[in-house]
Amino acid sequence: MAFRGVLSAEQIEDIARRFEAGERLTAEEFHALCGMARDLLQSAPPAEVLRLAQVVVSSRGALPLEPTQVHALAASVLKAAERPLIENARAALSEARDALILGQNWMEGLERMRPGSRLGGQVVGLARSMTKTLHRHLRSTAEPLNFGMVGPLEPLDPSELGYKEVPELGRIPRRKCASELERAHEALRLARLGILKVARFTHALGSFPDTRSWDESLAQRSASSAADAGAHVAEVRAFLEAQ
Repeated sequence: MAFRGVLSAEQIEDIARRFEAGERLTAEEFHALCGMARDLLQSAPPAEVLRLAQVVVSSRGALPLEPTQVHALAASVLKAAERPLIENARAALSEARDALILGQNWMEGLERMRPGSRLGGQVVGLARSMTKTLHRHLRSTAEPLNFGMVGPLEPLDPSELGYKEVPELGRIPRRKCASELERAHEALRLARLGILKVARFTHALGSFPDTRSWDESLAQRSASSAADAGAHVAEVRAFLEAQ
């Protein structure tokens, strides 16, 4: 097998299958794989470089550079890292979609609750567990949105400092995007807001005593939250399928 330039996906799969079967790789195959790995490392800037770009952008003149130089430097670094950043955002979007579907299905399952019945320890406990799961997804999907850095996450309880209500998907203001990366990040931002709303609902439910009755207000909130999560899921799917 002759190797010229970049290996194709089929060639890589063939090498991997033969290696797993115990076959020895030829020197030519080994050097071709090493060459591709070296090129990938050189083309994808490390996380430290991305953090530097973020620091430069957020410094707002604190560095001894003219504002135009600051933006030019940051733009150059981000341009070099654009493809891996987009892929990271798409992977996070896939995770966000799955988290939204999980939350939507869980809330739709609450429709089986009889009006006037007690929540019970099982529902309250499951709500707390679901909140923890969604919180993990909020944290992991924040990293690609913040170039590998995760700061304080959005509060879940109205009593927490910095709490802000998030409207249903159709009323969330959209940001103008000028690049593929910006569009991917905007899609991820909206998807995370969907997860946040579901997490806030499960957090509230998990905070109630198990003697609390499943009344009309809870049923309506559950139904509207599930419908809104479904709208978020549809938007994420449309974005991923359009790319």
